[in-house]
Amino acid sequence: MKIHTVKEGETAGSIAAMYGVSPMKLAENNGISYKGELIEGEELLILLPTRTTVAGRGERLSDIAERFGVRESTLMGYNPECAHGGELYEGEQIAVRYGTPTLGLGIGNGYFYRSCKKEQLIRAMPYLSYLTISCAIGKRGGLTMLFDDTEIAALGRAAGKLPLLRIRLESESAKERLESVRCAAIKAAAGGYHGLTLSGDIGEGREGESLMLEAKKLLAEFDLSLFLECDLDCVPPAIDYADGSVISYDKIHLDPIPSFDDGERMAFTRFAEEHDALRCFIDLSPFALSGTRYLTKDEAREAIRRGRGRMMKGENGAYLYGMAGRGRGQRTYVMESMENTEKKLELLSECGYYGIAFDIARTSVYDLLMFRTSFAEGIGMC
Repeated sequence: MKIHTVKEGETAGSIAAMYGVSPMKLAENNGISYKGELIEGEELLILLPTRTTVAGRGERLSDIAERFGVRESTLMGYNPECAHGGELYEGEQIAVRYGTPTLGLGIGNGYFYRSCKKEQLIRAMPYLSYLTISCAIGKRGGLTMLFDDTEIAALGRAAGKLPLLRIRLESESAKERLESVRCAAIKAAAGGYHGLTLSGDIGEGREGESLMLEAKKLLAEFDLSLFLECDLDCVPPAIDYADGSVISYDKIHLDPIPSFDDGERMAFTRFAEEHDALRCFIDLSPFALSGTRYLTKDEAREAIRRGRGRMMKGENGAYLYGMAGRGRGQRTYVMESMENTEKKLELLSECGYYGIAFDIARTSVYDLLMFRTSFAEGIGMC
């Protein structure tokens, strides 16, 4: 795996020829058009398979998986353009192996929000062990559903994933929060979920610890696991009572944004020294901004391309700037660099973290490919 920074005049074809890979595969893996214009300074992920095969007439991905004794989900992760699972083109080159992962085991936990499309979930499925469905809000001791989760949960279970029901707590009193958790537990148990993920306000100090202890007892009655979300700038003591946690480092509120070593590396390393990182997911933030609004990195990059803008490295190397338009109409997009994403993935093995969590709708396929080609798929928590 290599990260290539586009130089002036380079095309997908010329870059593919430089590394001896398929130009179509390079385009697919980076979400770009094979014949489209590249942006100077743009980063591309170059995957170098150690074994490939050619599809025969009428073959499907499942046939090739059986022929080589590998999981079909693994091939889908290596060949994202084939994720539909249909018949392959005769002569189509399929990557079978990308070498032995060097960073150990890794677990993927994908978040499905109301704005996410089913097609995006299917694309992300090969990278998942857990599927967190964000569809519930806990208010005044009750449960408010944001959308019907039935089909999405069923899709996850059919693909062998562990579904988690995410509930955002917005109740004011501890009693109401616990009652909302009880309502969510009943729904999760009836819906075939593996557990609950709590977000929002769980209460401070002992109040939060008490809620977590009572919630664990409650979920044990339904044979459900308990997960918790928190930011690195405000880690509650209650996190040690959770079966698993999702830890985020939110750059949107940081001005100026620190370098990776002074930001993520320091924060995630300190957390691992104080807590059990083996039960925690690192949030793989899709850090792409326009003003203060989150975009997908693909959306931001396409906007720069349409505006015939340019990309340049941030002063501290922490991220990439993309600038489109001229004069008063100029807009600046800020995107996390692939180099930083690669460094964040390396923290999994350096600090003993369990895996990554990511927004299915916003995270680019090349970030997921970086994860899957660096880690072997681990086993979900019981």
